[in-house]
Amino acid sequence: MSEFDNTIPTAFDPFAEANAEDSGAGTKDYVHVRVQQRNGRKSLTTVQGLKKEYSYNKILKDLKKEFCCNGTVVQDPELGQVIQLQGDQRKNVSTFLVQNLSFMSEFDNAIPTAFDPFAEANAEDSGAGTKDYVHVRVQQRNGRKSLTTVQGLKKEYSYNKILKDLKKEFCCNGTVVQDPELGQVIQLQGDQRKNVSTFLVQAGIVKKENIKIHGF
Repeated sequence: MSEFDNTIPTAFDPFAEANAEDSGAGTKDYVHVRVQQRNGRKSLTTVQGLKKEYSYNKILKDLKKEFCCNGTVVQDPELGQVIQLQGDQRKNVSTFLVQNLSFMSEFDNAIPTAFDPFAEANAEDSGAGTKDYVHVRVQQRNGRKSLTTVQGLKKEYSYNKILKDLKKEFCCNGTVVQDPELGQVIQLQGDQRKNVSTFLVQAGIVKKENIKIHGF
């Protein structure tokens, strides 16, 4: 038996319980995290039921990195894609998905739809002059990790140049993502709200009164 087979093991059906319990309406709304005991003390955790629009391979990559384990994505003829991980990772995976399902990677290529970090500003600033504000927010991720977003800078600025300066100034990683409604958004590792706000004002990019800092 290889490290991870290319199919769900036939000797044990880890999905039988869910099929029996959730055969009625609404089954597709559940994500099932299970553990399968293998030989000796070895076990295998499976994750089934994630929405199709998510990149399973990207989620797997993040899970492997976060919990230092091996894993793979297998294709079940009835259940579709299923994530498999070494060991009993049920608690870890469940916590990770709750905290990160809306923000799957360190920096995704689009603002996630499951979590809208801009909703607060959209509600507050729906009137005239909304575009004059730059919104600096932080999103708590798993554990102590957090992510800072900067949205609302004028289009004539080079976002990549500003990102480069921010990364160099505060010794952190970051990226520029494209949101279909909000345009370009800068993302930075960690809670950089105060640093970013001070930087933007001192660099003459934004006036102090035009910056709105948001909490968790």
